[in-house]
Amino acid sequence: MINLFFISDIHFGHDNIIKYANRPFIDVKEMNEVIINNWNEVVKDDDLVIIAGDLSLGIKKPELAQIMLQLKGKKILIKGNHDKFSNSEYYSMGITIVVDSILMKIANKRVNISHYPYKSGKFNYWKYTILHSLFPKRYFRPKEWQNQLENDGKFLIHGHTHSLTKITNRSINVCCEAWDYTPIHINEIIRLINKNS
Repeated sequence: MINLFFISDIHFGHDNIIKYANRPFIDVKEMNEVIINNWNEVVKDDDLVIIAGDLSLGIKKPELAQIMLQLKGKKILIKGNHDKFSNSEYYSMGITIVVDSILMKIANKRVNISHYPYKSGKFNYWKYTILHSLFPKRYFRPKEWQNQLENDGKFLIHGHTHSLTKITNRSINVCCEAWDYTPIHINEIIRLINKNS
């Protein structure tokens, strides 16, 4: 039986994420090894993993390709703000599909999957626009604004926040920090959807 898993914001190769997200690792080598081991403990070769963005940062293509060879399962990448390689480069590393977002049915509900949380409203967009015009060195509009989905009332599976909070309203955070640096099985997502419907 094929299982489906979700994870985001792995940041393979990114030294500063350890400090920024308060990750419990000595260095990036340890972080990469722990995430690879955790992944391979739960994911089998025939399973499918949806990576909701930010697979890596500051890593060279050959090094990331070597990591991807170690990870079990088929992989779908939903591009995040740090996923800078071309789609063809990701395909050459073993990623099966590269997309900006996905709409799929989970627990009999249509669910959006994106790297980003839902847009937080026009007010915030204009607030940052005005603050940026007054204080250009302190405030800027979030660059990802154009890539964020509008809140259409559906559940959303996302990353980007590096939050430890697993669910807020109808938004399920699959950042690896919230899930002990391990891909989350679809049964856990179904449980959260059913509990919060």
